[in-house]
Amino acid sequence: MNSAVEDANNLAWKLAAVLDGRAGADLLETYSTERLAAARSNLALATRSTLFMAPPTPAHHLLRRALLGLVADGHTHLRAVINPRQTGTVGYPDSDLHSMSRAGAPATGPTIGDVFPDALVTAADGASTHLSRHLGRAAALVCFGSRPPVVPAQHDLDVLTVLEEGAAGAVPGEPFVDTAGRAHRRWRARPGDVVLVRPDGHVAGAWARPCRTELETALARLTSPESP
Repeated sequence: MNSAVEDANNLAWKLAAVLDGRAGADLLETYSTERLAAARSNLALATRSTLFMAPPTPAHHLLRRALLGLVADGHTHLRAVINPRQTGTVGYPDSDLHSMSRAGAPATGPTIGDVFPDALVTAADGASTHLSRHLGRAAALVCFGSRPPVVPAQHDLDVLTVLEEGAAGAVPGEPFVDTAGRAHRRWRARPGDVVLVRPDGHVAGAWARPCRTELETALARLTSPESP
């Protein structure tokens, strides 16, 4: 069931983009490549869990008894091995829709292809809110500290700005304040970093002070996997 929800989440925004004329039909091909990799990962984890819970051979029985005994003796770091909940959200690290940072640029932001890490921030009206409540309508640029000098205007795009508490200077729109610093820590972000998030929540790109060309290229690639 969890995989089915992720299947729908992956397909819905792509199908909407094609039907609205914002993307070509080749975008739909990425559904198969991304979700096939996810299915293989889930099957591998499910198989490993099944072999442990219902060992089919004497060797599997021996391994199960040994692990359970070690955990019972206090080797708690092995609990993850016997945890039946082995599955989680599957990333798309090799997706054709994603853009890598320019050569020589410092590593920044969440891992490309992973689901963005949620965090509690403070909205412009002073209310506490999670970033996830403001992402998902369309692709989004999450800007830390300040927006890029030029934000592409011809794309269906949300732009969120996250400021450190006490940051000086005015920014356009209604920025969020990272009061406890959770967003910066979880996103591994520094002032000037920009992260591109797909409508389904997966990170499609991350840059330190990107130029307009980088953003334009990444946004084009997000709707046309054949783009350079």
